[in-house]
Amino acid sequence: EFLLKHMEPSLKDHRVELLMLLKGKDQQLPDDIKFKVDIRDRDKDFLGLYGQVVLNLVQGKAYPYFYMVLVAKDGYGLKKHFQNYRPPVNVTKELKRQDKVEVLVIRQTTSRTSGYHTSEATMVMLFQEGLQLAEKAARMS
Repeated sequence: EFLLKHMEPSLKDHRVELLMLLKGKDQQLPDDIKFKVDIRDRDKDFLGLYGQVVLNLVQGKAYPYFYMVLVAKDGYGLKKHFQNYRPPVNVTKELKRQDKVEVLVIRQTTSRTSGYHTSEATMVMLFQEGLQLAEKAARMS
């Protein structure tokens, strides 16, 4: 919630949808929180910018891990944006093809044993990076 409020001025021209995956039989608790930013005036083949918070449980304590994902139809050309994007230190970019879509992920760099907890400041930075990249990529055609 703090993240969407913090980013509200940057999102004024776009539409945002909040999605939650709930778990638990007796008490429904959010397990996964996802939102979609529908970029205004986007190309029809640019499917959206998604942010996701996954809760990692370590010894009974929940740690949020946040990442941003740009999604476009296969053949759209996210590879060009992937190649031109220079992420900040400790940010990893990944390009994948799956189920007839191109996926560009921007996330905090992790190792086998660390990096799976994203601070609020890093969440804001990742969101800003993803939004700026999506605004360029969504209007490329």
